[in-house]
Amino acid sequence: PLALEVPSGAINAMANSYAICQVNVTGAISGALLPGDANMTTDWDNPYQITNDTFGTFTLNFSTINIPTQGVLESFTITVFANRTNYGATTGFITLIVNPIQTNADANISIVNAHFNEVIDLKVNYTVEGSNELISGANCSVEWQGASNIVSVADGFIISLDTNGLSFDYYTALITLEHVGYATAFKSITIIVNPIQTNADANISIVNAYINEVIDLKVNYTVEGSNELISGANCSVEWQGASNIVSVADGFIISLDINGLSINDYTALITLEHV
Repeated sequence: PLALEVPSGAINAMANSYAICQVNVTGAISGALLPGDANMTTDWDNPYQITNDTFGTFTLNFSTINIPTQGVLESFTITVFANRTNYGATTGFITLIVNPIQTNADANISIVNAHFNEVIDLKVNYTVEGSNELISGANCSVEWQGASNIVSVADGFIISLDTNGLSFDYYTALITLEHVGYATAFKSITIIVNPIQTNADANISIVNAYINEVIDLKVNYTVEGSNELISGANCSVEWQGASNIVSVADGFIISLDINGLSINDYTALITLEHV
């Protein structure tokens, strides 16, 4: 009968490369090598090559192209089938461990200070560790509390993070980059959402009024620096008398009614806000 001598330990190989080992064909009883022809195949799904060295030894070359598929080390059991005229058939098993190519994930920024309703654009790339060679054809995904959009570009990815609907807080965007044969890489980005700084302005700050008079004030609510008018805002007023607020194109008209108040100094606190 026929016997196979396969490597006793696992074979280690890198992704997108080759794993090479030797298998001996022997007599099951004598243990001696059997020179000459024998038929040998395997169940390895990737391409492979078997070379008969004619002395009872065979060199097996297994391609590791596009594995591992999950971005982490993977172990495989390969079945080797052999048969020879007058000796019958037999099988052997080879353990192959394939290591992913190590990678880096880089971003142009790691901490972002942003405002409400702002879209943040990040540039990330996925490279081979050591050589910094760009890994083309990779997949990119992002997890965070807001909306996002990812666009593949020649040298990486542009990731747009939308702060719309978020509250004032610290957020983390976890970016995942992956490709078969390569280690999955992660990049964490911290986003600090701050309110947009604003100004509240009124056409007058001190009013001399008379009993039973109605004072009309004009106030507006603008973005600090640009003076851009903030539309759709809410306005409220706190003071000791009656009041009325009317929204106009460029702000609010606030009417303060002196009726019923005594002679004194009063303060009206006007609040302007927008999410």
